[in-house]
Amino acid sequence: MESAAEQRSLDSVKELVSRQYQDEWHSNRRAVLRTLLFYFQGHQNVHLLTRISDIQINDEATSANLIVYVGMAGKRAEASQALLDLNADLFRFDIDLVTEDDEWRVKSARWQRARPEDFGL
Repeated sequence: MESAAEQRSLDSVKELVSRQYQDEWHSNRRAVLRTLLFYFQGHQNVHLLTRISDIQINDEATSANLIVYVGMAGKRAEASQALLDLNADLFRFDIDLVTEDDEWRVKSARWQRARPEDFGL
């Protein structure tokens, strides 16, 4: 997902989003993809620095929950400290994954602003 977003490739992101996607702001997959399209159109450069904080996979390996911290900037940040220098937007994503056609896909996501401390800064 990180690579697809940095390439601003809606087609690549679309392959990673479940057909049953729904969250508290988007009623379906199409709505969340529309939001991403607007984000891509408004940002010529998308660079992400991610840190996976927690992964929990159910016993049948058919669903999983992730907590991912993401720093979003217009320039590449090779380390967490650079996020502060770039004035990056910091977010925490709580992501629910599901297996569809033997592939992991995002079924829902919740996000909120994160703090520099979440990135170890």
